[in-house]
Amino acid sequence: MTNHTLNRYLHRRIALRVFVLTLLQFFALSPATNAATPLSIYVVSETETPLAIKFLDSLKHAAPDLTFLDLPAEPESVKAGSLCLVIGKSSLLDHLNEGRKCDTLVIGIKSFEFFETVKNFEGRNISAIFTDPSPKLQLSLIRQLYNRTPTVLIPTSNREGTTVSDFNVFAKGLDINVIAKEITAENIFETLNNEKYDAVLLTRDEALYNQNNLSKILRSQYFKSRAVFGFSESIVKNGAAATIYYELDDITVETITMLRQFQQNGKLSLPKFSVQFHISLNEQVIKSLNLNALSLVQLENKMQEEVKEK
Repeated sequence: MTNHTLNRYLHRRIALRVFVLTLLQFFALSPATNAATPLSIYVVSETETPLAIKFLDSLKHAAPDLTFLDLPAEPESVKAGSLCLVIGKSSLLDHLNEGRKCDTLVIGIKSFEFFETVKNFEGRNISAIFTDPSPKLQLSLIRQLYNRTPTVLIPTSNREGTTVSDFNVFAKGLDINVIAKEITAENIFETLNNEKYDAVLLTRDEALYNQNNLSKILRSQYFKSRAVFGFSESIVKNGAAATIYYELDDITVETITMLRQFQQNGKLSLPKFSVQFHISLNEQVIKSLNLNALSLVQLENKMQEEVKEK
């Protein structure tokens, strides 16, 4: 498949998903709210990275009625009640320091980066769609792969943003035991060796993990018959059992959903992880560790049903 054909396929796929969501929202709205006002969106991006360009291209193809504008030179020209779409952490910090009065939706940012950046800017109407996997979905995925109640170790640091108590909350109702430990990179192997658990969940925590210790963790846990659940496709390819991850079309659909909500009522929903997602499986690892041998389709269907029930 050529790049041109692939791009056309992705645009059709995204457009179809957005069309279905739009129909659902249309029938859920009263006649008085169906007359949405035209929405113009200021795009805040520090550099025109390939990812930013591809993302905006996906948005424009999926929602051609939305207007995306370059930022005016003067911050005061951006009026209150307008919407700014910010792409990336560095763009967000510059945007907040400029003091623009628009409501703000941030994409292309990890959850801990977002909360760390906005903590000194209280009173601003800011939301986000995170790029790191939802911890609750990750725990749900782990539970689907066990025939019993598993115990999951979750190493975490101060920098990661999701606290020990957060993980305990995420685990509620999932029939899963969580050992969330706040540690440092220096004592990670001590923690892995001393705790009793069935699986370990790695978060996208740059304060804990690097290329060297990740490979050691994967090897050591595999030889101890413990499954590792990672935060990216590459970790799964290198020996982790599975992970939730997001593709461009997942974030595109989620972004348009939030833009439509803002278009209807002038409000942004709370910062969130995408409910659109994909699953990466290492079938060889799953088989060798005697985990539930569900197909990718079966897993995605089970997970989507669980999302709908929440």
